[in-house]
Amino acid sequence: MTTLVIKNFRFYFYALIFFQISIFFLIFGPYELFNLDLNVYKDSGDGPSYLNFSFKSAQSILGDHRTFGLPLFLKVYQFFDKDLLHWPKFNYLFYIFSINFFLYSLLRAGFNSLFSFIGCFSLLISYNFYVYFSYWTEILSIILCILSLSFFFLILSEHKNNLFKYILFTFLIFFMYQVRPSFIVFIIFPILYSIISNQFLNTKYNSISFLSMCFVPLIIFLILRLLLVGNFGLVSFNGGPASNAIILLERTDIKNLKYENQLFAKKIIEKRKKIPFPCNLEKESERAIYISGDLYGQKTCWNEYFMLAWMEAILEHKGITPFPKDDPRNIDAWNHTKTLGVFFSQAGNNVGPDKILLNFAMDVYSENKLYIFKRILKSPYHFLRFYRDFYTNQFLLFYLVIFLFIIFYKNDPKIKLTKTIIDKELIMTFTGFIIWILNMTLFYGHQNGELRALQVQNFFLVPLFFSYFTYLLIVKKNYINPGN
Repeated sequence: MTTLVIKNFRFYFYALIFFQISIFFLIFGPYELFNLDLNVYKDSGDGPSYLNFSFKSAQSILGDHRTFGLPLFLKVYQFFDKDLLHWPKFNYLFYIFSINFFLYSLLRAGFNSLFSFIGCFSLLISYNFYVYFSYWTEILSIILCILSLSFFFLILSEHKNNLFKYILFTFLIFFMYQVRPSFIVFIIFPILYSIISNQFLNTKYNSISFLSMCFVPLIIFLILRLLLVGNFGLVSFNGGPASNAIILLERTDIKNLKYENQLFAKKIIEKRKKIPFPCNLEKESERAIYISGDLYGQKTCWNEYFMLAWMEAILEHKGITPFPKDDPRNIDAWNHTKTLGVFFSQAGNNVGPDKILLNFAMDVYSENKLYIFKRILKSPYHFLRFYRDFYTNQFLLFYLVIFLFIIFYKNDPKIKLTKTIIDKELIMTFTGFIIWILNMTLFYGHQNGELRALQVQNFFLVPLFFSYFTYLLIVKKNYINPGN
């Protein structure tokens, strides 16, 4: 039987490029196997808030409910493609470039070639991401995260300092969470990885320098926002916790809230009664009856309450509404327009409304700490159930690839592996696991466990699991010394 002994890493790159070209034609034609909606909706949804982002002053940039990363990127991109006609293709090509570069960096850093290839190949065939090629922040934040980690591992692979790579790594990881603020969780990865590696593999990585590269730009940015717009945070956008707080009101004795939050809660409760059924119902159990399907730990009507709270805060602070003041459509304005992005952009600086929402949310959260903690504990279970139910075919594809490697792969005797269980592949997997737990905490505590956002935030989870599982099953089991 023919065996696959990889003596030249070029095999992996050639294989990856072959699949990338094939997938391009399956997505964009002429075959269009996936039948995706790759239209770029510039005038609806979130489009206007990114495309009409104001760069007039530092205050407008730092006080907006959006971070400046994607709007700035789009400004540059539109020099070449003004109408965003090729935005999906650009995102795909940028995505596969980042995967190829990631494979190169892993191999340079001394990771096992099979482990590296399976991880990158899994990223490529994660077809649940393909629909995001026409979206805004989703795929770009993934690309920037992959590129950031690529430069991190390239830095680790070199024995001397390379200022250019340090600067590029710092810029990429900063720009990553300026495109999608929730990706700020990933700045912990380089620090954790270097600390754990130093502890268990006796490496001499400079964890302090990575700490500085990841956190100094962030601290400077936070201080600038505090000085210029009076808000200490990555962005003035706390509609998520406020929406959770509305859901938690049924468990909350409003009399225990601060006076201003009691007033805000009463206004919300009255307006909630007027929005469309079933979101006008008071109790979560009542609303859930009318929602079909498994919610996987999400709460009902979260998006509606998000908009309701945000518009009420804008009304209270700025006195403006999407429609004329007495127009009944203001109660559920999101149902009467293609997008509220234009209204939110016209509302301008979001710091004032954001403070109202944050103050209200934290007050309600403090009354429901145990309930929120229990919900976070259950979040990994809900997320894994979701992946099990929706990505069966993707898992089958991964299993097929592993099966083929089991049959045809043979270890190269010239490649020496550590005989201990703990190696850099395990440390990378374990560090990724910690990031996943932090993501669960963020998205079920701060947000609603919204499945689209969770898929994007945990883009690495399945590829990392399959790469280590394949490596352990095919390569590592033959080298582990049971006595160690």
